[in-house]
Amino acid sequence: MSELKKIGWKYGLIKVSIDYEGTDHEEQINHLVELYPDEKGNYTSFCNARLMSIEELEFALNDIKEDGINEYFYDTGKFTWDSCKSCHNSSLDWEQPNKTMGTTTIKESNDGELYINLTADVLSQMGWADGDGIELDCSTDGTFTLTKIEQKMTVSHQPISVNDNEELYAIYGGD
Repeated sequence: MSELKKIGWKYGLIKVSIDYEGTDHEEQINHLVELYPDEKGNYTSFCNARLMSIEELEFALNDIKEDGINEYFYDTGKFTWDSCKSCHNSSLDWEQPNKTMGTTTIKESNDGELYINLTADVLSQMGWADGDGIELDCSTDGTFTLTKIEQKMTVSHQPISVNDNEELYAIYGGD
């Protein structure tokens, strides 16, 4: 067999959880993967590792010795396990909490108020609607995150007297 050559990707051991956190039996759980770079060369995606030979196992060992345990995915997202009860297989899924939808320009109104335009397409992709409450979080690197505020709705039923024999109920919403 010719020498295996990897182009653009490498093996990695990624941190996926901590079992028994805060106890004497705390244990870090890691997962062997193939890491893939984005357009900037940062390893921001992965898939399960497939080791088909001793040579590939040696490549994985060397990559992991060189890089150590990768905590990027654990620190920036959420792992979930999907288990099949009938076949006893499981798969690991990772989800980023914040999805970048693009960039926009901050503009200034005639009154000096700063604002950004969110197009109907962006609102639709985010699951937002005109009138939703949005929270702005500014980072030190100059980026910001917009998050829809989940508003609590309290409902009260108060009788409104129409005549002596009938009552109607009005529903009032608010914080």
